[in-house]
Amino acid sequence: MPYWDTRAHGTIVDGTTFEQLTELVTRQAIRLQHAVSVLTVDPTIIGTAAPEVVERFAHELAGALSPLIRNTDVIGLMGATGRLRLLLVGSDLDGLATIVRRLIMEIGFHTIGGAPVTLSIGGACFPSTADGSRALFAQADALAEQVRHDRPSNSAYRLPTRN
Repeated sequence: MPYWDTRAHGTIVDGTTFEQLTELVTRQAIRLQHAVSVLTVDPTIIGTAAPEVVERFAHELAGALSPLIRNTDVIGLMGATGRLRLLLVGSDLDGLATIVRRLIMEIGFHTIGGAPVTLSIGGACFPSTADGSRALFAQADALAEQVRHDRPSNSAYRLPTRN
């Protein structure tokens, strides 16, 4: 069953809806000639791997991120992995680092059950670094995974370079 949570700012949706919205917004960006960015946020909860805890934390994290983004932006809950994706409409590559740093500053100190959480974030931007919604997902996911493999002690991010 689809999940929707319309908050005062960013709307939270399930993964399937998020992918469909990203495709729609990317097509619109081609017509209107504006940028679209996707961030993949992989939370790592130190000391736990229980799927129900990770999924519950993803919902909590999405709720905390929602007021930090605009009402034109969308947060996607990507299932039991705890992964989140953010669709940032009108955000170009030049401003993406500032947005990510602000999110980390606000969210990077969250805990779940007293356990610290580290955020691994990867980003992509249409048309600067990706040519469509699938490329946005692949690039943002790959960069978030690279950050996760670096095993930072604090939340960290990696953004692509311009094509």
